[in-house]
This record gives sequence, structure tokens and C-alpha cells, in this order.
Amino acid sequence: MPFVSRIEARAYSYATEQIDRVRTAVTNVYAEEIRQDLKIEVIKTKSHNQVPIVIVSAILNRKKDCKITFDYLMKSFPQEDKLEIGRTLLERISERCVLFLRLDKQEAFLERITLARGPDIIGVKVYLRQYPRCVLDDAIALVRNQLQISGGQF
Repeated sequence: MPFVSRIEARAYSYATEQIDRVRTAVTNVYAEEIRQDLKIEVIKTKSHNQVPIVIVSAILNRKKDCKITFDYLMKSFPQEDKLEIGRTLLERISERCVLFLRLDKQEAFLERITLARGPDIIGVKVYLRQYPRCVLDDAIALVRNQLQISGGQF
């Protein structure tokens, strides 16, 4: 059975945004008990128009913490988002067993986990692993099971 081996969250802070708020939003993607141990990376760059952009990202690699955070994410989604993830799961998970989620950055800042409906997002990648190699059907079953455990009705 697959397990969550890594969770990455990344957001862009544009010139009109406060970097600390974006950092808070990215941190809020992770379970509360793990947040104090997160290492947040901040990279300053420029857009193709030379407008300053700051990339804020966090990566979690510890298997136990990844499971806690994955459980937290699935439980935190409102019912309609759980249904949407279940409906679009085949489009959200790659052949390499990576689950892609786009979360609303403003809602994450307010400690509410919801799927993004607009362009202001936190991109989240959930890496699922299984030995000797991850089987896509097993990874899909893991995500569906987690959605059902967290109250998703399909």
C-alpha cells in the first residue's frame, strides 16, 4: 500500500503582497503540530517583465509528519472540495503517483483549506510512494480512502 513520502507547498508573492502573509499561508497548509519545525524557503526573483516576485516554499520529508499533514489536509477541505477532488482525481494524480492540489492562498492565510477557484494559489504536491514501485491504482485508492475517512461522501 502506498504512503505519503513528501509534501511540497509553493506560492508566489507579488509586489502588492506582504511576504509574511504569504509565508503564513504556506505554513498553514501543514498540520499545526508540524508548523514550528517547517523550514520555509524564500527566493527572490523577477518576472519576464522584470517585476520582483518572491517564491515561498516549504517541503516536508518525514513520513510520520507527511501522514499527519495529509490527514489534516483531507479533513480540512469542505465537503464540496472533497467531492471535487474525488471527481477529478484521475486528472490530479500523475503516473508517478504525485497528487497535485491548488489551494486558495487567501483562505489558507485565514487557516481555511479550500481548493482555489482563481489564480491566487498555493501549489501543493503530495508524493505517494510504494515499494518496489508505486502503482497508480493503489495511489488513487489511498486518496479516495482518505477522502472517505475524512467524511467525503461519494
